[in-house]
Amino acid sequence: MSPDGTPDISDATKVIEATDKLAATFGKVFPGITDWSADVHESGRTSRILRDVKKIMAAQKELGLSDETTDFLSSDAIRRHGRYERFEGIALNAIPSIRSNNRAGEIDSEWAERFFDNASVVYDEEMQKVWSALLAGEANEPGTFSKRTMSILADMSAEDARLFRTLCGYCFIPYSDAGESVESEDPVVIMIPDKERTSYNDGALSVEGVSTLISYGLVVTAVSRVLTFDQVGYSIYLDTPKGRFAMVSHQHDELKLIFKYAVLTPAGCELAKLCEFASADDFIRVLTNLCEPKNVTVVKV
Repeated sequence: MSPDGTPDISDATKVIEATDKLAATFGKVFPGITDWSADVHESGRTSRILRDVKKIMAAQKELGLSDETTDFLSSDAIRRHGRYERFEGIALNAIPSIRSNNRAGEIDSEWAERFFDNASVVYDEEMQKVWSALLAGEANEPGTFSKRTMSILADMSAEDARLFRTLCGYCFIPYSDAGESVESEDPVVIMIPDKERTSYNDGALSVEGVSTLISYGLVVTAVSRVLTFDQVGYSIYLDTPKGRFAMVSHQHDELKLIFKYAVLTPAGCELAKLCEFASADDFIRVLTNLCEPKNVTVVKV
């Protein structure tokens, strides 16, 4: 890097080489996808479509195809190119989030095929970013996302995804002062019913919205999550975008703090890896409202 902080030629070359190497790996993981450079992705799409349409038009004369058949084949070629174009965009957008020590070459072939089938038909730009993040996560650690989770995501609308992100904004990972997960590595969900019982967390999540997440198999409500404080002064920690906080017990004997109304399913836990925990603007206030009646305070550390 140059003294003024801008990338120099060697930095840029390293980035290009890393991207080309990863692109070559993706080309093997997703057979048939060969035009991985950003330049080709932007400038070559029209020429590729025209090339295939010209081949179809030539075949009409050679094989005596009807106009209807030729029109169908031409339309199908355009649709296929559209799918490849969308998929290439998603894959290219995933590359900056993929680590240099990634394991993209170990992605399961069946998983890759399912990913292509689902991601290539995503038109919404916001959802395309979600699929890019999912691909990056799988490339960094194959097996992170199951085919079932992909199927659920494929059925979700952009609004459904925003709803799930809102829920994750009220989730956190609890850990001890030694940095170890408490009770479980799964996120804890905070949901406090409003007085009317039509929403949670002061209207941030509607009952209807939570029911939607239940229908997708991302959340269950029949079970609770319990955090146990062994003695007075015992602390359980959590990280938020605003810093690290601690929940501190002021009860002399054992205290159990119960988080009711929602627990993430295995698929929900997987999909939650694409979200930012404890990101709701009123997260600390909502957590405090849950803790204080139980003789637990929430403090920044």
